[in-house]
Amino acid sequence: MGDIHAKNTGYVGPCFFLKGGKELTLEDYGWDSHFETEFHRIKKTGFVPARVCRVEKDRYFLHNGVSAYEGVLSGKFRSQTRKKSDLPTIGDWVVLKKPSGSFGLIEMLLRRKNALSRKTAGMVTEEQLISANVDAAMIFSALDQDLSIPRIERYLLLCAQCAIEPFCVFNKLDLCSSLEEALTKTQMLRPDVQRFFISVQNHTGISELLPYFGKGKTVVLLGSSGVGKTSFINAIAPNLSGKTQEVRVTDHKGKHTTTWRELVLLPGGGLLVDNPGMREVQLWADKDALEDTFEDILALESACRFRNCSHLSEPGCAVLRAVENGQLREERLENYRKLKAEINRLTVRRKEVGR
Repeated sequence: MGDIHAKNTGYVGPCFFLKGGKELTLEDYGWDSHFETEFHRIKKTGFVPARVCRVEKDRYFLHNGVSAYEGVLSGKFRSQTRKKSDLPTIGDWVVLKKPSGSFGLIEMLLRRKNALSRKTAGMVTEEQLISANVDAAMIFSALDQDLSIPRIERYLLLCAQCAIEPFCVFNKLDLCSSLEEALTKTQMLRPDVQRFFISVQNHTGISELLPYFGKGKTVVLLGSSGVGKTSFINAIAPNLSGKTQEVRVTDHKGKHTTTWRELVLLPGGGLLVDNPGMREVQLWADKDALEDTFEDILALESACRFRNCSHLSEPGCAVLRAVENGQLREERLENYRKLKAEINRLTVRRKEVGR
């Protein structure tokens, strides 16, 4: 990494020197042996790696712990791009060719470890990237709203698709009218997913989440508007000065307080991807992700009399029997059916359009 040496005054964005005044390194931004190996395959001098922190149309704002850059795609990169998911997204590591000052041409994308994505809204069958090279996802929900377990399960499916460890964070504990009812609802979720009940307003439970933001670890925040993602960021990194807007009491609808995705380096180490609230979570997943998310139902299916049992009315259905004896909640089975049908439709459509 001897080519990386000069500080510059380009885009700095929401990043810091770590506590104690320690200078930053590539590793602070998530660089590891995977990217080191990929970078050394290039075998050319004058090339510099940097991580995508923000994207604004055709401009990429980058940082590698040593220098900040503003980059655009080279003509060669553009000509080789076949679909939108081939373009750099938040969290990607890209390679700049001999950058001049704070500006550089992006020549290539280093192979991703993973990519969190969803289907684009509407009728178009296309992948929309959310972030790349993520270690964990914190799925935020609010306890003062109608807690939607099916929506959370959609996020869990997206995480399972790219092997990202999920955590469920239930905020606004101070406004929860019935914690017992909320706990009962959350028991419908995949049993191995960790759950945290917090109140950002009262600073309750926040400290339990901080260990997940270790050096070089990237955590993405997911959830609807108004669930407290921006307030959480303000609580753990006040210098980011993100502005929050109140949620309407009449319908509990929040306004987007984050208008673009951005990767930020926290003062104490660790990286966070802030996302605008998602109104619609369309799946970009396959059968394997569904099975990972509903392992309990998959285990029951093995005891069904018929191998192609749909768990609707077939005799000898072990899944329906589990619902009858209280082992499985009917709501969880119903959501499994809906998601399975949606994934089947997506699979057919992807084959039709060659994706």
